[in-house]
Amino acid sequence: MTALAVACHNMSMGQFAPILQGFGGGYFDNKLVVDATGLSDKYDFEIQWTPSGVLARAGSDGVTIFDAMQKQLGLRLDLKTAPRPALIVDQVTVFPRRTRPASQRLFRRSRPRSSRWPSSSQADRTSR
Repeated sequence: MTALAVACHNMSMGQFAPILQGFGGGYFDNKLVVDATGLSDKYDFEIQWTPSGVLARAGSDGVTIFDAMQKQLGLRLDLKTAPRPALIVDQVTVFPRRTRPASQRLFRRSRPRSSRWPSSSQADRTSR
């Protein structure tokens, strides 16, 4: 059986929630994991579960992330809807494009400066 294990040291549940979301993979379907335990202390713990992609092959030996949280840590994971911050674009204004792209406006090519030392042809002209 392939199990995923996460060991946490001196960690609060608020710190653990985003880690759980990252390691949870297919269990959360891009849903946000929010700490609603009310626990503010820091803990040392380890949790093991079977990744969702391997769960069918693991059979009865497989442990879902929900069962692992309940049996190993005594915490319950619930799938609920919760308010999330959102950005709403109300209007987009398109400005006319200038003749040169912005990169060319920001980074102009510098013209080569004349060197301090005259070239050999210039030196021949000035020495005569």
